[in-house]
Formats: sequence, C-alpha cells, structure tokens
Amino acid sequence: MRKKVGQKVLIATTQDILCAGLKTIFRADPRVSEVAEVRCQEDLYVQLALDGDLDFLVVSQTMISDMALLPERRFAVLAVKPDLALMRLAYEHGARGYFSKEISAEMLRILLDPRQDGFLVDPFLGEWIVRCLFEKTVLKIT
Repeated sequence: MRKKVGQKVLIATTQDILCAGLKTIFRADPRVSEVAEVRCQEDLYVQLALDGDLDFLVVSQTMISDMALLPERRFAVLAVKPDLALMRLAYEHGARGYFSKEISAEMLRILLDPRQDGFLVDPFLGEWIVRCLFEKTVLKIT
C-alpha cells in the first residue's frame, strides 16, 4: 500500500481570479500535495462521487445544491453573498468553516487541519453576523 504524501484539495468555484488565489495559497502549503479545481456544480458532484481520497473541499455557496452530498468534516463554504441560513446549514452538516473572499491565507491554512474541531467563521463576516442576530434582518456586505 502506498503511503499518502500530502493532502488533496479540491476548489469548486466559478470565479477565475478567486480560484487562482486559492490554488496559490494551498499549493504553497507543505501539507498539500495536490490541488484540483472544478468550475460547475455537475463536475463537483461527479468529482465527489469518484474521489474518495479528497482531504479538503472549498466550495462556493452557489455550487451547493445538497449540503448532505458534501464530505462531512472535510469542506468549507465560500460565501459569495453571505446567508445566515446557509451558514447554519453548513455548520449542521459538519463544515469546517464559512468564509468570504476576504479571508486571510493564514485562516485558510487553519481550515486544512483535519483535527480542527470547530467551525471557523471569517472575521470579515463578524459585523454582518452580529447585525443579523440582533436586528433580525439579513444584510448585504458592502
């Protein structure tokens, strides 16, 4: 049996520049041996069905049709337009985190740790979350 060298990461987003940035961050991490990408929802679900060795998935919220199909404890949601209900659903389905395109490289690297026993929320979303909770309205990030 061949020993696994490093983590296999899959990035699922339709945004070219964002995908390139995420790939650059993950490829620079010594714990990562492979970074792949998919650009549409259909390809995402095909890839998930075929690849049982996936260690971590970064998935844009626009590509999620069924949260239950995502690999439990091995994914994080990229919030294109933050949505409190979707964030809660991600948490309930075992996501490692919920973040915006503003997340730092350091925080993305924290998400790679499979021992992380929690739900990381991008600090950039903090004010938006507090307003949603206290004002009971869904606000857009400006």
